[in-house]
Amino acid sequence: MNKKQITILSVLGLLALAVLIISYSNHWQNSFHFDDAHTINTNVYIRDIHNIPSFFKSSETFSSLPANQAYRPLVTTSLAIDYWLNGKFDPQHPFNTFYYHLSTFIWYVFQCVLLFFIFLKIFNLAKKHDWNPYLALFAASLYSVHTANAETVNYIISRSDTLSTFAVILSFFLYLYSPFCKRTYLYAIPFLLGIFIKETSAMFPFLLLVYIYLFETKATDSLAIKAINSLKKIVLPLLLAIFLIVFVLSHISSNWEPGGINRFDYLKTETFVMVHYFNTFFFPFNLSADTDWKAITNIFDDRVLIGTAFILALLFIAFKCSKNQTTKPISFGILFFFLALAPTSSLMPFAEVMNDHRIFFPFIGLMMSVVWSIGLLILKKEQKLNENPIYKYAIIAFSFLVISAHAYGTYQRNIVWHTDESLWLDVTIKSPGNGRGLMNYGLSQMSQAKYEVALDYFNRALVLNPYYAYLHTNLGVIKGALGQYEEAETYFKNSLLYGPKYPECYYYYAVFLNGRNRTAEAIQLLQTALTLSPGHVLSKTLLDQINSNPASANSKSPLLAAEELVKTTPTADNFLNLSLQYYLLKRYDDCIKACRECIKLKPDYPQAFNNICSAYNELGKYDSAIIACNQALLLQPNFERASNNLKEAKRRKGK
Repeated sequence: MNKKQITILSVLGLLALAVLIISYSNHWQNSFHFDDAHTINTNVYIRDIHNIPSFFKSSETFSSLPANQAYRPLVTTSLAIDYWLNGKFDPQHPFNTFYYHLSTFIWYVFQCVLLFFIFLKIFNLAKKHDWNPYLALFAASLYSVHTANAETVNYIISRSDTLSTFAVILSFFLYLYSPFCKRTYLYAIPFLLGIFIKETSAMFPFLLLVYIYLFETKATDSLAIKAINSLKKIVLPLLLAIFLIVFVLSHISSNWEPGGINRFDYLKTETFVMVHYFNTFFFPFNLSADTDWKAITNIFDDRVLIGTAFILALLFIAFKCSKNQTTKPISFGILFFFLALAPTSSLMPFAEVMNDHRIFFPFIGLMMSVVWSIGLLILKKEQKLNENPIYKYAIIAFSFLVISAHAYGTYQRNIVWHTDESLWLDVTIKSPGNGRGLMNYGLSQMSQAKYEVALDYFNRALVLNPYYAYLHTNLGVIKGALGQYEEAETYFKNSLLYGPKYPECYYYYAVFLNGRNRTAEAIQLLQTALTLSPGHVLSKTLLDQINSNPASANSKSPLLAAEELVKTTPTADNFLNLSLQYYLLKRYDDCIKACRECIKLKPDYPQAFNNICSAYNELGKYDSAIIACNQALLLQPNFERASNNLKEAKRRKGK
């Protein structure tokens, strides 16, 4: 590049940065949302920066909810640093979101800068041309303000996506631009650290394999020779990635639950989900923070056929484009898209079949393919463009129009993400079949004392998710606020039945009981919550407040209270609660005995059979566990926890 070109690119780069900053200028005070609650707001561990070493020892420090305790120590470290900075500069507001958004945004800017250089390098390898820097700048700029990316940038805990993607991109940059790092394998350090942010970083060796195969092997070599030579170069980073993935998986809490469905149903569904993701790249008009997509169970469903045909068509295009040097970036981008999606769109089933933040990483590949495809069409018309500059100006104007449209879309999505009320209202409109979305919008109304509106949304959600523990908790809260105490207690008890491992359910029931001067019972529930999650700050705070009153000093332990309760009131519910106390203390045989007593009183009690299954799983008696869970599912076919326990029993038995 000559000096004039460098000057023009510098000016355009600064303009692109200004557009990026303006497009996100209204997001700095956007609220915490969804999983931010248990990873940040109620997570006691991030409140002391000296806890950072413990983040690497246990996944229990990641979240106050046991079922969400993944092992992502560098994410938790970044949150602890943000909390510490917040305390330094704004001690009156310990959860000012500005500092969390600022750190995410800074790394995002660095990532977009690196993308420019990566795109430029790959475009030049395909076909050197003076216009390549402008194509690379357009690709990086469009990615930076792409409306779909606003979902990930706004969602604070989704920094697991932004930071892990940055780690992969930094490794690519070092590999492409530093011969020393390439020769000494130092380029691998960022992506290896990225695995401690999110497991998707482990896809880097496979992405590098494709890059090496396409751009660093000899055209005269056979396919087999190319494959072997490519594999040789990624053996070390691949082995290190496998080692770290095994290490990370071994450190995930045994309480963690992906909440997924049948693997095969999930895989079938993902074929069409990929079509949706591809469409979102071009038309990001119906973004939803929490979709209501359901799993596809029929393999002959039209959507599965369309999705399969779509995947095969793109792979065919990638294969054809790999044959020609000038079209290899198209091939690389398509394969990048699929490989980056593989961890969340293949055989590992998650609770949601799709999420918009999952496309943050794959869209890099798609951006490369699409922009280079357009670039090749423009380069073919180079002579005509030079002869008639008006066409050049039209292309430039169109490029600015596209980037401006996405910047405007991002600005609008920031408005949607501003508060819980605005976010979940958007979800109820775009995903009306999502019970969780209806519940969360109801919560935003309940916080404003709009109880009738909130209750309406809770009841609508209950039709869609009748066994959703948190929904029963919230119904208990609102019924209590309305003075309907008997109904409230029924809902609270249901929440414990459907979510026996969720500390939030115990906490809010304890709040209710404490408000009714049933302090001893509240203490028992809070102690159970803290047994489940020692880092649950709300339970700890309330328990400390109660214990500051001498009248509560001699309260019984949860187990002793439960044992005494079944003696005085031997109901099925009380025996079920006793079984849970035994389970939490790892007295699995006693847990099973209590459940048997429960079943004698109430033979059609699926929760009792599910607890038996859980206990047998811990005892290693998987055949008995399978029988118990099958009985639970026979009584309640859509009992998700029993379904998950059944899968776990079968998985352990198959080892």
